[in-house]
Amino acid sequence: MDKLTYIKSPLLKTVKPGTVLLHTCDTTGNWKSPISLKLKKKYPNIYSEYQSWCSKNPNELIGSYLKFKDDGVIITCLFTGTGQGDTKELMLRNTQKAIRAFIQTLPYKSTVNSTKINPGLFNVPWDYTEKVIKACLSDRPDIQWIIYEV
Repeated sequence: MDKLTYIKSPLLKTVKPGTVLLHTCDTTGNWKSPISLKLKKKYPNIYSEYQSWCSKNPNELIGSYLKFKDDGVIITCLFTGTGQGDTKELMLRNTQKAIRAFIQTLPYKSTVNSTKINPGLFNVPWDYTEKVIKACLSDRPDIQWIIYEV
């Protein structure tokens, strides 16, 4: 059974306590993608925490993730690049490493909510990232991943 579901709706439209939101980011300490800018506006405290982490040890964040909580919503940042012209192959390896680590922390039958990660500012074709997500979910078939498209 395919654990990726596509929904035509803005990601932040149905957010409620307990929702797990996920997006990719780099270690520059600056959210720039359209969804990141919306998260920054809605959750400024999380953005400040993200910046703080990036200012400490940015190289150690690559290929990892951080989870932040605000108003009961869990925002997950996957650190897939440095923001310094990373190759598509490196971005995909970092994405896979971060997702594998992240999903192992999720409770049974969790749902992850995201937009299509990596294709925008990171310039990684969605179908490549989609394959990485599906491969990672094969280790956790109980997880549902919802992709929001506008």
